[in-house]
Amino acid sequence: MLRLIILSIISLVSLTSAKDPNILAEGILGYEYPNMKSYELKSWAIRQQSNIPGWFWVNGKYALGKQCGSSSYENFNAWDWAVAMQSLVDAVKATNNQTWIDEMKLVYTGLEDFYNSNVGAYSVTTAKNTDIDLDDNAQIASSFITAYETTGNTTYLNRGRSLVEFLENGWNSKHGGVDWDYSGGYIATISTTESALAALRLYRASDKNQTHIEFADKCLRWLFETLWDNSTNLLFDGYSTTSNSIDKHHYTYHMGTALSLATYLYNFTKEEYYLESAKLLADSSINRNSPIFNRDLADNYRFWYDGVNFTQLMFEGMVDYVTTITPTNLSMIHEIKRQIRYFIDVTWDPTNDGYFADPNGYQNSHLTTVIWNEATGRSEPWTADLSEYCSSSSSNRPEFRLLYEASMARCLWQAVKIAKYV
Repeated sequence: MLRLIILSIISLVSLTSAKDPNILAEGILGYEYPNMKSYELKSWAIRQQSNIPGWFWVNGKYALGKQCGSSSYENFNAWDWAVAMQSLVDAVKATNNQTWIDEMKLVYTGLEDFYNSNVGAYSVTTAKNTDIDLDDNAQIASSFITAYETTGNTTYLNRGRSLVEFLENGWNSKHGGVDWDYSGGYIATISTTESALAALRLYRASDKNQTHIEFADKCLRWLFETLWDNSTNLLFDGYSTTSNSIDKHHYTYHMGTALSLATYLYNFTKEEYYLESAKLLADSSINRNSPIFNRDLADNYRFWYDGVNFTQLMFEGMVDYVTTITPTNLSMIHEIKRQIRYFIDVTWDPTNDGYFADPNGYQNSHLTTVIWNEATGRSEPWTADLSEYCSSSSSNRPEFRLLYEASMARCLWQAVKIAKYV
């Protein structure tokens, strides 16, 4: 199988070398692949999900860098575990594989090493202190609630419910929005969207309590009133209460989580405001003149500039929108197709069957540099990002990271959901 995949990559490079203007006008890597099913998305997703335990699982816990010949459990943080749990939920939804159901239980147990029982939330590290990020806890809450929906295990639901209570109490009563950090000082888009999503997932799964809808509603409205950038139709990163200033950076995960939020609210209430909000967010997410795309490249060759640790939430938001509101929205489906193909082609390492963290292919390997240049019409030399390699040497194998490998699995599982529409 691996040999066939390598050959397909080589033929892909040969195809792009032809530079047929009719092919290069649109599509994934500058050309159109109308039959996404031929790319066997589910097979890619299953293989990626199956690889993760072998790379990172040591003595019942995730251990960083095992594939480099060493392990350091302490180097992981709660965010890594949250995304790993979410990828397992995605996998079980798609396959009902008992192995992954069992692994979910182990991840839940492992996360207890991060749980600060005095606060009722997960610390960033195993120190179990008050260094607590609310966006991390929101992702953990969502992973537990959806794990309950998938397995019926009430242990997940009970912890998810207590986390949602913690998150809803994180609403900043003076400025609005949800604090990013437990100690306060910054109100982030991502903590606000993710907290609202966790509340809505709890509403969907069990607690048909209108307060969850009301909380999510005020989160979405606050974002549009306070952090919406009218010049780009994107969300800013957040608001500093200490300096009374807005951080004007834009990231894909802002748009993806906000799109999921508006989509969920519309699905539960059928209110027109949420539908119009979702449409605006969706259109902005695929606008290639937007700052969330790599605008150093010609329009037809632009892709999101963030790595998969952020774009996994963009994929999720777009798929939520397509599957819930517009299953015939070909422009959205097309963008999902071209983006997932791009990430596979320019970050996949066929030798070790994993993914680089950097979405810029010319910084990964000789092969991805060739593909990236053909895809973008550039002639960049391979300039290895040494942080991607074991012992910071490009002569060694890549140092795959749990956060990025689990995120890539999530991207693939999201794309699987729209395969039936293409």
